[in-house]
Amino acid sequence: MQPSEVTAAPSVPVVERFTVGLALSRSLTIWLQNLPLFLGVALLAHVPEFVLTCLSIGSAPGLLGQRAAGFPTSLLGYIVTGLVTYSVLEQLRGRRPSVRKSLWIGMENFGPLFGTALLTSLMIGALLILLVVPGVIASIRWMLVSPIVVAEDYADDPRIRSSTLTPGHRGELFGMLVVLYVGFAVFASAFYLGIDLLLRNQETVVGNAIVLLPSALFLSFRAVVEGVTYFLLRSEKEGVDVAQLTAVFE
Repeated sequence: MQPSEVTAAPSVPVVERFTVGLALSRSLTIWLQNLPLFLGVALLAHVPEFVLTCLSIGSAPGLLGQRAAGFPTSLLGYIVTGLVTYSVLEQLRGRRPSVRKSLWIGMENFGPLFGTALLTSLMIGALLILLVVPGVIASIRWMLVSPIVVAEDYADDPRIRSSTLTPGHRGELFGMLVVLYVGFAVFASAFYLGIDLLLRNQETVVGNAIVLLPSALFLSFRAVVEGVTYFLLRSEKEGVDVAQLTAVFE
C-alpha cells in the first residue's frame, strides 16, 4: 500500500498585537535604516514653510502668520506618511525597499493623499479651534488615513476605515503621540537654544533652514510610526500578515 500523500496545510498568518513599545521599537529600527530617504521626503514637505519664513525675515509675523506658515507642513505631513508607507511595509517583511518604487507608489497616490490630507486637516483644525477635546479625539481616530489610502483599494472614506481600526487602543495611541510630542519638544527646545546662541539671535536664511531640521526629523519618524501602527492594528484585528499587505504593490 502506497502511503498517502501529505498535503501541506496553508500557512496561518502570525497575528501580532499592538503595543506602544512594539510600535516604537520597530519604528525606530526602520527609521534609522532608511533615514536619508525618510528625512529627505520630510524636508521637502517643509519647503513651503521655509519659503514663507524667509519672506518674513526682518518683520515680526503675528500668530496668524506663524500658523499660516506651518499649515502647509501639517498638510504635507499626511502625504509624507503616504510616501513612506510602502517602504515601511517592505521593511516589516524583511525586504529592502526600492527608493524609486517607494517614491513612485507615493506619487501615484498623490491626488487621493492630497484630497484626504486637505479635508482631514481642515476638519481636525476646525474641531481643535471650536472644541479642543473632540479635535484631539478625531486626530486619534483618523491617524491611519494615509497608510489606508496607499495600501488599500478602498472606496469608502479613509477616515471611516481608520475609525474601524483604532477602537480598543485609542488611549494607547494618544499616550504614544504624547510621548512623541514631548520628546520632540524637549529635543527641539535644546536644539533651538543652541542655534540661537550660535547665530546670536539673528534671523537668516541659513538659520531658518537649520531650525527646520528637528521638525523634519520628527515628521519622518511619526510617518514611520503611523505605518507600523497601521500594520500592527490590521494584524491584530483582521489577522492580516505583512506579506498580504504588500501583495497590493506587486
